[in-house]
Amino acid sequence: MKKALSILLSLLLVFGTTAFALTAAAEEPTIVDQGYCGAAGNEENVTWVLDTDGTMTISGTGAMADYRITYEDEEHPSASPWFINTPWHSHDDLIQSLVVQEGVTRIGNYAFYQRSLLSAITLPDSVREIGLRAFDATAWYNAQPNGVLYLNHIAYDYKGNEPLNLRLVLRDDCRSIADEAFESLSNLIELLIPDSVQYIGSNAFARCYALTDVTFGNGVTCIGDGAFHYCDSLTAIAIPNSVTDLGGGAFSWCSALESIDIPNTVIRMGDEVFYSCTGLIHATIGNGVKRIGEKAFSECTALKDAVLGESVESIGESAFENCFALEHVECGNEITEIESDVFYNCASITEFSIPDSVTSVGSNLFWNCTSLESVKIGSGLTNIHSYVFSGCSSIKDLFLGNTVEYIDDQAFFQFTALQNVFYSGTQAQWNQIEMSFGNEPLQNANIHYHYPNGHTAGEAVIENNVPATCAEAGGYDEVVYCTQCPCECSRTHITVDPLNHRNAQNAPATEATATEHGHTAGVWCPDCETWLSGGDVIHNTLGAQTVIKEPTDTEEGLVDIVCTVCGEHGQYTAAKTEPKPDDGGGSGGFWQRITSFAKGIIDWFLRLFKWFGK
Repeated sequence: MKKALSILLSLLLVFGTTAFALTAAAEEPTIVDQGYCGAAGNEENVTWVLDTDGTMTISGTGAMADYRITYEDEEHPSASPWFINTPWHSHDDLIQSLVVQEGVTRIGNYAFYQRSLLSAITLPDSVREIGLRAFDATAWYNAQPNGVLYLNHIAYDYKGNEPLNLRLVLRDDCRSIADEAFESLSNLIELLIPDSVQYIGSNAFARCYALTDVTFGNGVTCIGDGAFHYCDSLTAIAIPNSVTDLGGGAFSWCSALESIDIPNTVIRMGDEVFYSCTGLIHATIGNGVKRIGEKAFSECTALKDAVLGESVESIGESAFENCFALEHVECGNEITEIESDVFYNCASITEFSIPDSVTSVGSNLFWNCTSLESVKIGSGLTNIHSYVFSGCSSIKDLFLGNTVEYIDDQAFFQFTALQNVFYSGTQAQWNQIEMSFGNEPLQNANIHYHYPNGHTAGEAVIENNVPATCAEAGGYDEVVYCTQCPCECSRTHITVDPLNHRNAQNAPATEATATEHGHTAGVWCPDCETWLSGGDVIHNTLGAQTVIKEPTDTEEGLVDIVCTVCGEHGQYTAAKTEPKPDDGGGSGGFWQRITSFAKGIIDWFLRLFKWFGK
């Protein structure tokens, strides 16, 4: 009896333990599926695991891959079923919660889009970026109230309709703004980003057409691709010194933006960053940027000047294409490459210097720059590609370094105004340059060798001499030409002070002659040939005379005399005549006869004295 009871108890114990184990095993979740989900090139850095409880666990380091909507029949998408091309898309109806572990930095585009059972999301602080629509149309999203949605410390979306004249102030603990988080908020007029925000996602505020005022905090390091694309009411942007990365198209089509100043902290500028900012006039790039991206300022039709920092090493293709108003571009001496079409159709630029550091320039570089008058090509280029200066019809002077070995087809096509080529090498080096067809303007120009060094200075010559006068300064150019070529070594302008009558002198009176006027005494300046005082003209009186009024013994007469020097007429008085002698024996006649007799006696005595003197 006791033995049977013992056996029964043992059997109950065994079955009870087995049942407990089976129950525990039934409650322990198991893995449904797993795999890799890292970003392209680093796929195995991030893994995913889905268990029977519906929990998806993402772990690893770095960013997740981006995903997209995929149609089963890509050729006929409108009539084809679609799915998100995640590696777990066949288990979409099992995912209920998501746990992302520390180390993962980005949730990929569409990663959990329309996972309708996903209601719980746990993100670590390491996640800085959330891709496009990653959690849209999930149970978690549908349960959130209208307004700004946050996931951990990330501003994810604005749910519902925003009010008129929205002024958006993000939370002080917000660290990132997700891709397209606030795209197309048509009523957003003002934005305040706190110092806590480090990352602004791609297209985060794109097409916020009413946005006029943005205040960046001093913690932002990255402004993503297209972040403010088409915000065409923005007139000014103050990029803080914390920013290191400007994404492609970050401010493209911001047509009201007038001026931009990129701080020295920015290291990377993406392509098209200011594309078609048609109101932009001034642009300054700081001393941190290494490369100006492709089409960075293309179609900025009002842009007048651009200053590129000393750190810039390359300018991307079409960077300033169709900047019709561009007059001045300044670049540093670290630049090594200028790609194709960079200044394509910049019709207002007048001069440009390619530094010696540049070793490569692309084709069509200055295509149709019709106002360009002077270009300096440094001593770093060996090849000049096709159409580099095609249509530059105003260039008169070309300065060319002696390292050029080959000039490609029509590099200087329609170079119709070219007169002089100032070449830094010798004539022998010039003759070694291989020129393809269509470069006749270059071959027909006046070639000046040894420029700007190696000239033999000749004697100085005087040009453009303007003598000084007593009232105005004069001057002249003192020019030194090279004795070996027509190059001008130096030109110095000398100014001569006004003479100020420094050589004036007293002049005595002179009598008029038959050929010259006389003048009264005065002060005469020989430099300006001017009487400073006196010097009144005395006309000649030997010319033809016409009696206007005969003189009498009681009245003076009047005579008109023509000057033999200048032909001027002058009227002079004629003296009264002597009284006429009496005809009878009056006293007048008597005394006249006595006077005549006395003169005769005196004359006789004078002749007698002369005779005795002999």
